[in-house]
Parts: sequence; structure tokens; C-alpha cells
Amino acid sequence: MDLKEVDEGEDNAQKYDVLLNQISFYLDSPLFLWLRLLWLRLL
Repeated sequence: MDLKEVDEGEDNAQKYDVLLNQISFYLDSPLFLWLRLLWLRLL
């Protein structure tokens, strides 16, 4: 395994961390809670 593969793996891990941070931000946002309440009412 050469250095290039390691760099690509780290880049993918960083992208994944950013994605998880965005998802957790949206899940914590009031808008998401409001949409979830609305969704539960529609069900």
C-alpha cells in the first residue's frame, strides 16, 4: 500500500465526518423536529 492510497482513505474519512456532522446538525434543528411532528400527525 503506497502513500496515495492512505491519502485517499483519509479524504474519504474526512468527507464521511463532514456528512455525519451535517446530518446531526439537521437532526438537532427545530425545523426537523417540526417536520417530524407533522409527519407523525399525517400518519
